[in-house]
Amino acid sequence: MSPFVVYILLCAASTPPGDCDTRSAIDVVLGPEARNEIMCGLEAQEMFAKTAIAPRDGEYLKISCTRRGPLARN
Repeated sequence: MSPFVVYILLCAASTPPGDCDTRSAIDVVLGPEARNEIMCGLEAQEMFAKTAIAPRDGEYLKISCTRRGPLARN
């Protein structure tokens, strides 16, 4: 299992980039897994190139690389 999960966030232009996260985004797309932060950015860019994901006026895209946490045990 890769240590990072990539999220592609569609954010409103009125939302500052630092405030746009999975809770405040207009839409969230689960991207590919990545081995490290560099591959996170590269994998997300490759995903953009292969799909029709594109922001409209008043929106922007943001890549979020999230480190996987430890699994909870019951």
